[in-house]
Amino acid sequence: MLKKIRLLFVMFSVVFLSSCNREKLTIYEVDYTDVGMTFGELPSTSNKNVLLTCSAAFTATLKTKFSYNNINGVVINKGKRYNGVMKKYGMFAFINKKAYFTEYPSTKLIKKAVANKGTLFQQLPIIINGKTCKLRQKRNARHQYRALCERNNRLFVAEASYRMQYIDFVQALEKQKVDNAIYLDVGYGWDRAWYRDKKGKVKWIFKSHRSDYPTNFITFYK
Repeated sequence: MLKKIRLLFVMFSVVFLSSCNREKLTIYEVDYTDVGMTFGELPSTSNKNVLLTCSAAFTATLKTKFSYNNINGVVINKGKRYNGVMKKYGMFAFINKKAYFTEYPSTKLIKKAVANKGTLFQQLPIIINGKTCKLRQKRNARHQYRALCERNNRLFVAEASYRMQYIDFVQALEKQKVDNAIYLDVGYGWDRAWYRDKKGKVKWIFKSHRSDYPTNFITFYK
């Protein structure tokens, strides 16, 4: 049975931490008002406006210095575009307080994000408009997985509670009846993420894997 714990944030922001023994998912759901991208380093814990942050698009290669061209696929930050399009990736965009998910690249969505000074990045699509996409991961490999999801027009982050096969992670998302889900970058060095608890204190999801390699982060603001 799914358990939900409601934690009150300062400024009346809330996070729901949900876990399910069968699905083995942990869900991070915050009462955000805006969503954007942060580049170069994980958002500072001293920024009181940040409620939740974690890696988004894939980092291409391991480097010690940040560059936009080290991010896989096109990214748009406040309407400014970087990089070319990865044809086999889907897209997530947040424009004028509304989320958009696509299974394949969309020129129309890119133009919309630029024109409206929105946010956009590319990743592997998992579930789009309630339909599970073709699996693009090795079925037998066991890894940590994380996804940006949407249900009832609200965004949240879902993460595997332990290393599992990708198909098991996808099926767990299906059981949560998400409308949309797109992959988020996870792995040693860039799986660090944090959120704020009901007292406004920072709670790390992963902290010990310090690295200069992460390039971009999806960030929820109150």
